[in-house]
Amino acid sequence: MGESLWHDLDAWQVGIIDAAMGEDSEYDTLKLARVDTALVWDLQVWMEWPKPAVAVMSFMETREPGPHGDGIAHFTKRYPTIWLAVTEGTQANAKRDAKILVKRMETLARGLYQQAFTLPADDSGERVVNLALGRGELSARPVRSSNDDLWMVMAGIALEFETEV
Repeated sequence: MGESLWHDLDAWQVGIIDAAMGEDSEYDTLKLARVDTALVWDLQVWMEWPKPAVAVMSFMETREPGPHGDGIAHFTKRYPTIWLAVTEGTQANAKRDAKILVKRMETLARGLYQQAFTLPADDSGERVVNLALGRGELSARPVRSSNDDLWMVMAGIALEFETEV
């Protein structure tokens, strides 16, 4: 990998989500038109994305002292991440589609649990030691346009990568 495991994790997640759920996936419906990283919760940006889409949101890291004794500072780091599905349609259809995508993302994340530990360490030796799945949420917003029943629905699941360096 490269100099930043944080960046490498983002790129890895975009790649595996796109491969599993994108245009070339085995799904017959709801193939993702876009999978990308996002720094902030920005409805205006996502309105421009082709849908359905998934945003990988990784915008924070925490650092705690790790084992010591070899003369080098070590840390346990955590990268909270959200996989956010973005759909559009009537409120009922967009909500249904978002919930289906969340289930697909959950299934994908469960299957990746052990694969995450095999990712190469970055240049400093930082490596993944744990992956936890967290809560999910759903939010709906009307899209202001000529169509009064057009909604954008966002639904996601939380993950947290724990690493050691």
